[in-house]
Amino acid sequence: MKRSIQEIESYCIKIPAIQDRDPNGSFFIMGIGSRVQAHPACDCWMAGDRFVTIVKITARLIHARMDKSGKVRKFTPSLLEPA
Repeated sequence: MKRSIQEIESYCIKIPAIQDRDPNGSFFIMGIGSRVQAHPACDCWMAGDRFVTIVKITARLIHARMDKSGKVRKFTPSLLEPA
């Protein structure tokens, strides 16, 4: 099933990359189904639940299913990094 670019962009959110890793201030795109990594400051990251799959994007939060535990957790965009 082909989707238009406008439809794909409506499901995606642009997040500023972490400044210490990317001094150019570039962007990476996260959409539903994207695999990303939780920020090391999160408790779930310390417990070994590092990678997530995005299942829902709201105006302020990103709902993501943890790979190891299978739980769905809510993150702010700043707490997710490219995998």
